[in-house]
Parts: sequence; structure tokens; C-alpha cells
Amino acid sequence: MTRKSYLLFGIFMCFVLGNTYAQSEGLKITAKPKNMWELGIHVGHSILTGDVDWDSDFGVGLHLRKALDYTFSVRFDGTYNRLSGTEEENRREVDANRYGFGTNWMPEYESTYINGDISVVASLNQMKIFKKNKINPYGFVGLGIGSANVEVTDGNNTFDVDDDILYDDEWNINPHAVGGMGIGFLVGKKISISVEHKLTKFLGRGADLMDGVEFQGRLSDRVITKDDDLMNYTNVRVGIGLGKLDEDQSLPLWWVSPLDMIAEDLAEVKARPIFDDSDSDGDGVLDMVDQEPDTPEGYPVDTRGNSLDSDGDGLVDGMDEEPYSPPGYEVDSKGIAQVPQPNILNENDVNKIIDGRLANWTPSTDLSNDWF
Repeated sequence: MTRKSYLLFGIFMCFVLGNTYAQSEGLKITAKPKNMWELGIHVGHSILTGDVDWDSDFGVGLHLRKALDYTFSVRFDGTYNRLSGTEEENRREVDANRYGFGTNWMPEYESTYINGDISVVASLNQMKIFKKNKINPYGFVGLGIGSANVEVTDGNNTFDVDDDILYDDEWNINPHAVGGMGIGFLVGKKISISVEHKLTKFLGRGADLMDGVEFQGRLSDRVITKDDDLMNYTNVRVGIGLGKLDEDQSLPLWWVSPLDMIAEDLAEVKARPIFDDSDSDGDGVLDMVDQEPDTPEGYPVDTRGNSLDSDGDGLVDGMDEEPYSPPGYEVDSKGIAQVPQPNILNENDVNKIIDGRLANWTPSTDLSNDWF
């Protein structure tokens, strides 16, 4: 292929690609439509499973979520969790000794964990095709950090584990990993309610000290327990889509099927009437668009099949003997305008004048005078 041929081929491809781009711009085809952020609030039941028997406590927080595509989304979660527990059977000699308690200490603690994390959420409802996604099961995993406060008690004596053992900084920062599952329900145009169970695995130094207990056995053994602390947070979430729901912005994509647009187009095609070219009254307008399908034969009609009334006198042209009556005059039952006669001389008036003059006329021999 010569250099000239390469040049012509390149120009042709640029033209084709440019034309394709222009067409796609005109059609505004997008793989992922603009969609809302979701802002939510959640409240629920918190417990800490580990070395100490847990007591029921609570958690509360906010989340902000944005779809990456129809299946995956990213969620920013901020939560305040309160945790507590009391041991009823096992004494902890090693931990009691370093806290300054007696060797018969039965562990009791109260902890708070103010935390934030970022998670990738996978929606599992996209397997449904041509149906509105009003139920959304999902799973998620993520990482985060939190500020912990762990306090153990022995009667009236207390010990701050976070300040004296766990952390060196004043913020008591601890990393963690999260994971869990939930199911959401779309209950309004932009409002959803979800039930979720979230697990938080503490990392680093706080992995086994959120309940204040790290060792088992006698003081001489100093054996670290095998049960790392795990926070369970079962919660109810209420989410609301941010922004206006219209043709330019959809719900968050986990509530939208990627085939919704195709399904709506197919439904519209199916709902269209079958083309019928019959014209029952023969007025030249098809029955399917004729607003007056029984127009009398020969009556002129407009483009919608309605009988014309050209002069607007209330009588259609097919019955009007004067279809173009002058405006401003009343018409009779035949459509003829009742125009008053003008005040001018007519033939009868002229004849009367002549007859009156002739009645008083005397013949004269003087032909120079006009008899009239």
C-alpha cells in the first residue's frame, strides 16, 4: 500500500470515528447514568465477643454511600459503639495483678469505640432482570480506624487500660477491619430501610484488649488467650437519596437495573396501538387519529377530521349556504349573513322621483329650458 493510500485510509478512519462520536454525543449514551449519593443514619445493638461474657449495649452513627457501578458501591461509615461485659466464672490473675486488683478479680469492663471506616459494598440484586429492584441483599468488607476507651473495674477501683497499657498517643487510635451482610428495602421514592449485621475485627495492640482481658491461667503461667475481641453490631439503617429524582439523575444504582432502559423501551413499543389505515367516513383522515369519525359525506374537514366552519358562524361548511359570511353579522339558519341594506337610491326610488316630476310638468314650446 502506497503512502497516499495510507493517508486516505487514515482520513477515512478519522471521519468514521468522528461521526460515531458525534452520534453518541447526540444520543447522550452513557454506560452509567448520573445517580444520587445516599445519606443514612443507623442505630443498633452492640456486643463484644472475646474473653469476658458480654452485656447488651448500643451503637449509633451515620453513613454516606455512592455507587461505583450497578453492583459495587463505596460507603463511608462513622459509628459510636458502647461495649460492656461481666465475667461470672473465670478469675484472671495475670490481668488483675497488672491492674492492681486482687488475684480473685472477676473481670468487668466498659468500653467505647468511636470509629470510622470505608467499605466496598457488593449488591446481590442485579440477577433479577426486567423487575424493579426494591429488595437489595448486600455484603461488604472494609478497613478503618477508631479511638478506644477501655476501663476495667473491681468494686470501687477502676483502671484505664487504654491510657496505661494499650496506646502511647492521647487519641488512642486503633486500626480495624470490617465485614458483614445486610438486606435493604426501597420503601419510598428516595427512602430505604436496611437491616445489617456488621463485624469489626480489631487489629494491632487492641486486638485482644477491648474487654480488658489478655491473659488466662495462673499468675505464673502468663498465657495469652486465644480469643481475639470481635465487635458485633446489628443495626437498622434509614437512607435517603440526595438530590432531585428526574430524567437527569436516577436513584443510587444498587436500586437500578442496567436493563431498565431496555425494558421500558420494549414496554412502550408493546403499548403502541396497531396501525390501522381505515377511514370509515371517507374524509381523508384515518380513524385512529380522527376526532370526528362519523363526518357526513362531502363535508370538508381539518387535519384532525373535524368538520370545518370557515367563517366561524357556528354552522359547519357542509351545511352553510354562505361558508364565508362577512364577519360581525348575525346569520340565519342557513348560514347567510343578515347584512342591513345601505341608505342609497335604488331603482324604485328613481322611478318615484321621475313620476313626481312628470305629474307637475306642463309642456312648453321653449325647448331651451330643461324640463327636468
